[in-house]
Amino acid sequence: MLTVHRAVQQLLSSKAAAILLRGDPDVRTLAMDLAAATILTEGTVLWVEAANRFDLYAFTEAAKRWGEPPEGFLKRLRIARAFTIYQLGALATDVMERTLRQAPDAVAVVSEPLALAWDAEVPAAEAHRVLCRLVAGLQRVRQHGHRLVITAPDPPAAFRHRAGLVDGLAPAATGIVTVRAVEGGVVLQDHSLGTPPRLVMGG
Repeated sequence: MLTVHRAVQQLLSSKAAAILLRGDPDVRTLAMDLAAATILTEGTVLWVEAANRFDLYAFTEAAKRWGEPPEGFLKRLRIARAFTIYQLGALATDVMERTLRQAPDAVAVVSEPLALAWDAEVPAAEAHRVLCRLVAGLQRVRQHGHRLVITAPDPPAAFRHRAGLVDGLAPAATGIVTVRAVEGGVVLQDHSLGTPPRLVMGG
């Protein structure tokens, strides 16, 4: 059994340039820890928020979990928000590429890009089209040597028929980790390494 702290360290030590975290909503907390750990090494985090749920308090708590005061972390955190699926397509490709060229040491966290596809007013075909553009942009970012973390919680019950969109993010990643909540912690399974699931205790 591992602590969340140790599990995050192991994920960051992976040679994978892009990690897709999928599964339970706990993927957001894990992404916060990955971002905090990145900043600990004097890096910068570009956080692209698509679910309009960025919680600054939760990020400062992530900093505290690493035993660091949050003030220094916040100075190296850049947040960009997308409110429509079309904004996301542009933000997570052109804007991200331009920003990362200016901060080559940065890690980009693309938080819940599919949240904007869980909308009955967005046709499934249109969501798929934007997703393909997004994945192509993320692949370019990765090929330029930048590190990525992409989070994709399971879709809401009403949109389970669009669950295939989560699989559509896989080509952007070099590592895929499934997160499942269990009593007392979460289970992580790193599919890219073919390793057995690991129970990660909270804390």
